[in-house]
Amino acid sequence: MDPLQLAHDFFRSRRRDSWVPGYLAGRGFPEHVQRRFELGYAPPHWRTVVELLRSRGLSDDRIVETGLVRRSRHGRLYDHFRDRVMFPIRDPYGRIAGFIGRTADDVGGPRYLNCPDTERFHKGALLYTLPTARPARPVLVEGPLDALAVRLTGVPAAAPCGTRLTAEQAAMLGDDVLVAMDGDPAGRRGAVQAWEHLASLPGRIGAVVLPAGRDPADLLRDGGLDAVRLALRAEIPLADLVTDAAIDRHHLRFVEGQIAAARAAAHVIARMRPDQVARQVARTAQRLGFAPADVTAYVVESLAGM
Repeated sequence: MDPLQLAHDFFRSRRRDSWVPGYLAGRGFPEHVQRRFELGYAPPHWRTVVELLRSRGLSDDRIVETGLVRRSRHGRLYDHFRDRVMFPIRDPYGRIAGFIGRTADDVGGPRYLNCPDTERFHKGALLYTLPTARPARPVLVEGPLDALAVRLTGVPAAAPCGTRLTAEQAAMLGDDVLVAMDGDPAGRRGAVQAWEHLASLPGRIGAVVLPAGRDPADLLRDGGLDAVRLALRAEIPLADLVTDAAIDRHHLRFVEGQIAAARAAAHVIARMRPDQVARQVARTAQRLGFAPADVTAYVVESLAGM
């Protein structure tokens, strides 16, 4: 008996009698989608999963090792997930490795909650992914609802488990990736940080710039699948965002700030693939009012210092 699979079956069985179906349907994920992607619900009680696993003969130590249950400072066991939509995370072998739980919108505390690291669940080594009938270029998003929204357009989607993208996760995505993070400063930072591990991939690494404060799940709720498809078609190179972020960290009103921005951008450009350099040199020169040759000189200077 796999206790994580047992818990997954239990969460799925509790979904229909909870607030989850109505909430998700209102976000654009009707009942058949919820069933298809095996979403569940963790009841609000403190010891439901504890008693479920005890009833199957698991020791308290083994129960805690699943990551589904925590031990209080007084030694009592309690459920880690309570009153949350449950998204199953699978390992490369297809086994349940852990879960992401999401609260309702009007509940305080952390919106998303992961399993703690366990023997099977390592959040930096797993992605929340959804099966697709055909191999295609994956879209990297921020959270599981965003992954669902993108997946409903027919393309693969993946979300980190509440952490920055790691090298191990990037290697799971393949050679070509589209990044579609939330359209707020934090989302843009996440896209730029993803570049650290995606830059070495040999394929096309693109990005979509979503409206401020909007994510793919918001677009689905307000505009349906057509709104998500339209956003995903507005692709630019992720390198554009990375270069712009280097420039935007400086005050551009004065010449000194413009020079500092050019040098910062050049330092980023110097680490890009050769086929990306010319575009970024031209964009930097245009933004700052420099001659492309001057920006190129800063790039050469950065290369010499590496």
